[in-house]
Amino acid sequence: MTPIGQFCKKLFPFVYFPLERLNNYFNRSIYVVDDLGYSFKKYVSEKNLEQVMVDLKVNLDDYSQKTVDIISERVLNYPDKRYNVKVSPSKKNVIGGLLEEEKKEVSIGRMKTRELVLEHKYIEESIFYYYHGLTLLPEGVRSYIENEDFIDLGAYVGDSAIALNSFHYRKIYSVEMSLSSIEKYILNLSENNIPKGKYEILNYAISSDKNLHIPNFSSGGLSLKKEIIKDKETVPVESKSLDEIIKEYQIKPRFIKADIEGALMDCLTLGIASIKKFRPVLSLAIYHNPIEFFEAKPFLEKHLDNYVFLIRKLNSKIYNNHCHAETTLLAYPIEAL
Repeated sequence: MTPIGQFCKKLFPFVYFPLERLNNYFNRSIYVVDDLGYSFKKYVSEKNLEQVMVDLKVNLDDYSQKTVDIISERVLNYPDKRYNVKVSPSKKNVIGGLLEEEKKEVSIGRMKTRELVLEHKYIEESIFYYYHGLTLLPEGVRSYIENEDFIDLGAYVGDSAIALNSFHYRKIYSVEMSLSSIEKYILNLSENNIPKGKYEILNYAISSDKNLHIPNFSSGGLSLKKEIIKDKETVPVESKSLDEIIKEYQIKPRFIKADIEGALMDCLTLGIASIKKFRPVLSLAIYHNPIEFFEAKPFLEKHLDNYVFLIRKLNSKIYNNHCHAETTLLAYPIEAL
């Protein structure tokens, strides 16, 4: 963003954001994310796609398999973001046809600024309509997590902590690596009257790398998998594994949500011991790169006995990267039923 743009955004948000939305509307296209760890097309060129698909789809319900087929077709046929190719975002001829979620007209309105401070002044369907997929799971699963500990990996500005309060967590442990986002998180939860005893915000990156520096800005789109732009101001951030966090803070998680911009497999590898021990319900964003999308479910299935897995797209849009964004792996232990 140019200095003039930053100035207008800060001092004249009531002008800046409507103009930004108008500009975004007329510049809509369809593309595939390729800068958060790996390109889908490169990944497939190096793998046996037939075997990869078999491993991903085994034991999934029919609609999950359909979702996998459609999302796979899109990420392999729509252009990668880097090429900046203009593609019509019309739903009439979207590759693979429309998923059931995309046939809906979801209208959840805009939250007032005083209730939720968001960079773009809108709220996500995946969070405030689907509640990270919890509304799609059996009633018994919701009872299984009620009045228990939640973990929110990639807490951003607290939108998930606010929405998930509807499911009556005992306490939510929110992990966020951006100090800028943490400031807004604290404000947002206060404005929404969530008592301080019901949440704890932890300033960590989920990583095995102990010498991390991240760009000094709010964490929407901030990723450990993105190359840091030269000359950008960076700040150090402490890293911990999921297992380390759970042990240090004596958390007994019954629900874990992770949307960490391409770093999911690192998180699972460094957290599988705790997942096996506590058997939480999982909501994992798997759309950022092909390693997440194709490998997260087989990895968990290998390590977890008696779990049910679902894959859903928690988003009705198809323009820009929404053709595959918010694709989520949901999992729950059978004893939750």
